[in-house]
Order: sequence, then structure tokens, then C-alpha cells
Amino acid sequence: MGAARSVETVLVNCSREDFYKVISDYESMPQFLDDLSTTRVDVVNGNVFRVTYGIKVVGRSITYTLELTHKPGEEVSWNLVKGDFMKANKGRWVLEDAGPGRTRATYEIEMGFGLLVPGAVVGQLQKIGLPRMLEQF
Repeated sequence: MGAARSVETVLVNCSREDFYKVISDYESMPQFLDDLSTTRVDVVNGNVFRVTYGIKVVGRSITYTLELTHKPGEEVSWNLVKGDFMKANKGRWVLEDAGPGRTRATYEIEMGFGLLVPGAVVGQLQKIGLPRMLEQF
């Protein structure tokens, strides 16, 4: 099974609360994340959300569902429920104050893929896709 693990930290010019609103507004994400074509919030139970995503990866459309647990203004963590070719998708956003009107946002992700996913695809997701996605946020 191919696997990718990444941790990236960015500084953003807004409060933790404002950045949290952006990363938890699932329905709006396809408007600003290029590779994300659809999102659907399937279930909300308190601070736990189940969201289905549709993305394009190397010219292929795939869907996957995550269960996301929120600590409002501080953290959003997730685990894969099901996916087309992913075997694992676990990660989190951690938000920290970085001075007045600034947030240090750390994005951690571990993904596992089936045997038929080429290493080049895993590499593209890790080295190109993640930094580009962070810039879009």
C-alpha cells in the first residue's frame, strides 16, 4: 500500500476563530479549492460532522467520506469512513494564536492508498497538492 504523511504550518492574517470558520465551512470549499469539485455534509451530531468530498486527482474523479471532530477555534481532526481508492486518511488542523490578528495553522495528514496507486500519484499529492491547497486557504 502506498502511503503519504505530511505536516505543514502556515501563518495566516486572521484570527483563529475566523480561520476556523473557513476550515469548517465545508459547503463553501469547492469555491476556492481548485481540485475539490463537491462537498456534502451528510451528518452533524454536535461537534462531529460526516462529510463526503469529490476531488480530481491526476485527471480522475474520486469520492471519499470523512468523520471530522471539532474543537471550535482550536482543532479539527478527521478519519476516513470510506473512499474510492484511499485505505486511510487521518489528520487534523491545529490553530494557535500568532499575535494580534494572526494564526499559526498546522495541517497534518496521513494517507494510505491501495496497491494499484502509483508512487508518482502519492508523490504529487504530498509534494505539490498539499502546499497548493494550503495557499488556497
